[in-house]
Amino acid sequence: MRAIDANIVLRYLLADNQTQYERCKLLFEKVSTGKETLYLPDAALNDVVYVMTKVYRVSNSETASLMSILLMEKNIAVDNRKLAIDALRLFAEFNVDWSDCVIASAASYKGIAEIFTFDKDFDKFKFIKRLEP
Repeated sequence: MRAIDANIVLRYLLADNQTQYERCKLLFEKVSTGKETLYLPDAALNDVVYVMTKVYRVSNSETASLMSILLMEKNIAVDNRKLAIDALRLFAEFNVDWSDCVIASAASYKGIAEIFTFDKDFDKFKFIKRLEP
C-alpha cells in the first residue's frame, strides 16, 4: 500500500493537465485491477473537496458523486469509509460547507445528537440538534 496526495486525485478527476492525467489514469487502472492499493488520508480527501468546489467551482453534488465513486473502490483505503461517504451524501444534499458535513457525520457516527455552534447551517441536519452556549 502507498499513500496518495490530493493532487493525484485532482489531476485524475479534473484532467486539467493532460500529461499528469494520463499518468494518474494509469495509476488508477492499476488500482481497479488490484495491482496497486492506495491510502487516501482524511487531510488529502478534505483538500480534494476544497479545491474542486472552491478553486475549480465544481458543484457540491458533482464533487460528492465523483468522490463517492472513488471511495467505493475497494483498493483505496481511507480512515473511515462510512463516515466519508455519509459526509459526501450530506454535501450533495445540502448546500453547506464540507467541514460542516464532516463534523455532523462524525458526531452522528459517535452517537452524538447535539452540537454547540452558532452556525445555522447545522439546522438543516435533522439528526443533530444545534445548541448555542
